[in-house]
Amino acid sequence: WSDGVILSTTDGGDNWVPDYHTGKLIKSFVFIDDDLGYWLSRCGSETQINKTTSGGNSWLEVFSSGWWAIDSLGYNIEGNEIGFIDETTGFVVGRYIDSSDVWGAGILYTTDSGINWDLGWQYPDTNDLWYNLNSITSIDTTCWAVGEVGMIVKYTPLTGWVKQTSVINLPLNKVFFSDDNHGWIAGGYQNDDGFQKILLRTTNSGVNWNTVPNIPYLFRDFVFIDNSLGWAIGYTQTGTGGI
Repeated sequence: WSDGVILSTTDGGDNWVPDYHTGKLIKSFVFIDDDLGYWLSRCGSETQINKTTSGGNSWLEVFSSGWWAIDSLGYNIEGNEIGFIDETTGFVVGRYIDSSDVWGAGILYTTDSGINWDLGWQYPDTNDLWYNLNSITSIDTTCWAVGEVGMIVKYTPLTGWVKQTSVINLPLNKVFFSDDNHGWIAGGYQNDDGFQKILLRTTNSGVNWNTVPNIPYLFRDFVFIDNSLGWAIGYTQTGTGGI
C-alpha cells in the first residue's frame, strides 16, 4: 500500500512542505495554470484522477476506475500519465481491459476540464496485454504518446489519435517535445535478459526518428526548455544514477 504525498515549495525548491496525503501511488501530476491541476494515482489496477481549482489547497476526485468499472463503464483503465492541451481537453494514457476481457493500449479523454472522462482510443483490435502506453506530451494542440513494443501514437484535432510506424520494438518510457518539430523519446529496460537503452530524436515532427549515439544511461525522465538545453535523469547498467 502506497501513501502518495503532494508537496509544495515557495522558495524555488530549497524547502518542500507536505500538503496532501493521497493514500495511493501518484503516477503523474500536472498543473495547467496557477490554480488548475490534476494528479493521477494507481493502486493495483485501480486508477483515480483528482482535480484542484485552488492551486492545490483542496482536491476533488473526478474519475475512478477499477475491476467494478467494467460493468458501469464497459472498461477499466490502468493509467500511467496525464496531460492536457488546454484548460478543457486532457488525456490519460495507459492500458485498458473491456467487458470481453480484451486488453490493450488505451487513452481516456475529457473535453470539459475533467468533469467527464471516456475511452477515446484503444489498440490493438485483438487481445494483447503487452500493449501499454507509458507517457504523453503535448505542444499546442498536438499530442504524442509512447509505450510498449515501440508504440508511438500522435494526436491532432483534425485526425484524432493515429498510430505511427514503429521504429524499434523496445519499450518506450518517456516522450517530450520542445516545439512542433523537435522531440525526444527514451526507452529500454533492465532485467534478467540484459540492459537495453535507446534515445530517439526527431527534428521534423516525427516523420523521421534518429538514434542518439553513445548514451550510457537508461533514461527515466527528461525535459527541455528549448531545442538545445535539457536535463535527464537515469542510470547506467551498474545502477549508478545521474542527471
